[in-house]
Amino acid sequence: MAKEVSIQSLSWSRGSSRTAILGTLLAVPLTASGVVDELRERYSPASPEDS
Repeated sequence: MAKEVSIQSLSWSRGSSRTAILGTLLAVPLTASGVVDELRERYSPASPEDS
């Protein structure tokens, strides 16, 4: 029984670390694109249609 628990714990920790890495790899580009979109919207010259 103890071996099963330790194997299961190892499996959970491997899955958690993979998920954390994947989340980091996805979060950085998504955040950067959101920041770029916000900056473009805020600082772009107003088009004649907006006024």
